[in-house]
Amino acid sequence: MIEEEKKKRSWSKIVKFSFRFFSFCVIIVYVISILAFYFPPSKLGPLSILGLFYWPILVLFLFSVLILLLRREWKWLIMHFLVFLASFGNISSFFSFGLGKEDGLNKKISIYTHNVHLMGYYDGKSSEKNRDIVLSAIGSKNPDIICLQELKAEEEQVDLDQIKSLGYHIYWQSAQKKGYSGVGIFTKIKPVSVQYGCGIEKYDQEGRVLQVNFENYSVMSVYMPSGSSGDERQSFKMEWLADFQAYTNELVKNHPNIIIAGDYNICHRAIDIHNPKSNANSSGFLPEEREWMENYINNGFVDTFRTIHPTLNHQYSWWSYRAGAREKNLGWRIDYLLASTSMAQSIKNASILAEIKHSDHCPILLEIN
Repeated sequence: MIEEEKKKRSWSKIVKFSFRFFSFCVIIVYVISILAFYFPPSKLGPLSILGLFYWPILVLFLFSVLILLLRREWKWLIMHFLVFLASFGNISSFFSFGLGKEDGLNKKISIYTHNVHLMGYYDGKSSEKNRDIVLSAIGSKNPDIICLQELKAEEEQVDLDQIKSLGYHIYWQSAQKKGYSGVGIFTKIKPVSVQYGCGIEKYDQEGRVLQVNFENYSVMSVYMPSGSSGDERQSFKMEWLADFQAYTNELVKNHPNIIIAGDYNICHRAIDIHNPKSNANSSGFLPEEREWMENYINNGFVDTFRTIHPTLNHQYSWWSYRAGAREKNLGWRIDYLLASTSMAQSIKNASILAEIKHSDHCPILLEIN
C-alpha cells in the first residue's frame, strides 16, 4: 500500500510538472508571437516566424488556461491572465481592423504597387507601348487596389478606358513639371475620401503623395525622392524623409490602419541589395537613409514582404538599365508595401513580380483579408 501511494504521488508530481512546463512554454511562445509584430526579423531571428501563427498560438494559450482552470492551478491562471491582459491592446487592434462591406467583407484584398516609369508622353514621345504593358500586367493580376508611381503624365494624356472597363475608380496626382514624377491609385473599392498631397508645397508640386481612405483602412501611393543626381537632391531627399515621418506620425492618429505603398528609393538592409559593400556610399543605401528606414518601420509599421519572407535573398524590385543588371539579377529592393502593425495579422501573402518587365522597376503585390 505504501509503495502504491508513493507511485501515485510520484505520478501526480510528474503530471503537475508536465502541465506547468507546458503552460510555461505556451506563455513564452505566445509572448514571442506578439513581439514579432513590434520588432524586425533581424532582432528576433528565426523566432519572428511565430508572428505568422498568432491565432493558432492564441488558441493554444486559451487551451492552457482551460487545463489550468480544471486543475485549479490558480497561480498559473493569474500568470496567464496578466500576460493576456498585457497583450489585450494588441488583440483589440486586430479586431478593430476589419474590412467592412464597402471595403470587401470576407474577401481577400490585393494591393499592387509599381513604379511604371512613364505612362503618358515624355519629351514629345508617346509611351503607348509602356501603357499597354502596364495594363496587360494589371489585367493578369486583377488587383483590387493599384498604386502607381512615376506616371510622368497628366491624366488626360493617358487612355484609361481599359482600366475603367475593369471597374476601377481612377485617382491621379501629377507634378507641376511636365513629364515628371506623379502618382496614381486605381481602386475597385470606392473610397470614402481622397487626399491629394501631404500639404507641403515643395513636395506636392512634384506629385509625390496620394491617399485613398476607406471605412476601416487607408492606402497611400508615395514616390520618394531620389538623391542619385547629386548633393542638392540628396539634401532634398533627407529633408523629405524627416518631413514625411512627421507627416505620417500625425496622419496615423486619424488613420491608424494604413498601407503606404510605393518607391521609397532606399534599400533597408544588406539582404535587399546585390552588393552591399560596393554600394555602401551610394544614394539609396547610405547609412543615414537605412537608419531612417529602420526607425520608420519600427515606429508602427511592418515590411509586409519581410513579414512573409524574413530571410529570402536575391529579391529585388529595381535594376539599372546598364551592364545587363536585370538579366544578372543585380538589383535593389527599394519598393515597399508597409502596413500598420495593427494590420499585420491580416497579411496573407506578399510577392515581388520580377517576371513583369516593363520599367526598371517591377511590381510588388500584397494580399490581406
